[in-house]
Amino acid sequence: MDYIPKFCALCIDDEETIGFSGCGDTPEEAFQEFISNGEFEDQCADWIAAPGDDVDIYIYSVVDVKESDWPEEAINPKWEWCLDKKVETRTTEAV
Repeated sequence: MDYIPKFCALCIDDEETIGFSGCGDTPEEAFQEFISNGEFEDQCADWIAAPGDDVDIYIYSVVDVKESDWPEEAINPKWEWCLDKKVETRTTEAV
């Protein structure tokens, strides 16, 4: 099994399939990874957010998909982990 992060930062609140995100072992690591890995910039471009616009970033704890409360029939077999509980919301400026 691959590495399962402890936290995931993303702009879409509680999405089923995670597109743009950052992960880490702490909420701060997940946030910084998302900001620095280019995916936050891609998300802003995808949303056509203007530089300087406020953008909410949601930070979730992550759980092994086998330990989640997802119904088995709803789980994509490619998933190794999924979002668990929202732990924080941060607002930052679009780039």
